[in-house]
Amino acid sequence: MKRIQAGLCRAALAAALVIAQSDTRADPLPVYLTFPPPDANAVDTYIPVITMEQIGESRSNLQGYRIQIFKDGRAIYHGLLDVKRLGEVRFRIKPDQVQKIQAEFAKYNFWQVPSDQFGRGEEGPGWRFALREGNRTKYLIGNGNGYQLLLLRIIEDEVQSVQWRCHYVDLILEKNCAVREKSRRDSIDFFSKHYLAQFLDTYK
Repeated sequence: MKRIQAGLCRAALAAALVIAQSDTRADPLPVYLTFPPPDANAVDTYIPVITMEQIGESRSNLQGYRIQIFKDGRAIYHGLLDVKRLGEVRFRIKPDQVQKIQAEFAKYNFWQVPSDQFGRGEEGPGWRFALREGNRTKYLIGNGNGYQLLLLRIIEDEVQSVQWRCHYVDLILEKNCAVREKSRRDSIDFFSKHYLAQFLDTYK
C-alpha cells in the first residue's frame, strides 16, 4: 500500500512539472503571496492619490475622460469619449498643486460626505472621484450635482484638461465646448451661492 501511495505521489509530481514547463501562459502568483507588502514609496509610485472620471454621454453633451494624479505631480489624462484628444497624455503638475487639491477637498468635507450620498451613478452619466491619503481611500460616485462639479473645478484649476478636451476643429464643436464650460461654471456658482454653506454644515 505504501509503495502504491509513493508511486502516486511521484506521478503527481511529474505531471505538475510537465504542466509548469509546458504552460508558459499560467498566471503568476498574486504579489501578496510572493512578496512582502510594498513600502509607502512604492505605493505612491504606482497608485494615484487623486482620480477623477467623467462618464461620457453624447446625448447629455458630457465628455468622457479620466484624470489620475500621483503624489509627486505625475499625472495622466485619458480621453475616452467626445473629446479633442482621445487616448493617454502624460504630464506633470507641481507637488504643491497636488497638496492644494487635497487640501481643497478636505476644506469642502470630502472625507465626511457619505460615498452613496449622490447615488451609485448607475442610472445615467456622472462623476467618480477617489482620494487616497496615507492608508485611507475615499470614493464618491454619483450622477452629478453642484458639489461634484465643485470638486471637478478644484482639479481642473490645477490640471487645465480643457486643452485636451475641447475641440478646435470646427465652429459647431467649438461652440459646444464653450456652452458646456459656461454651463459648468454657472452650476458651480449657483450651488456655491445658495447651497454650499448648508451642505458643509450637514457633513461636518
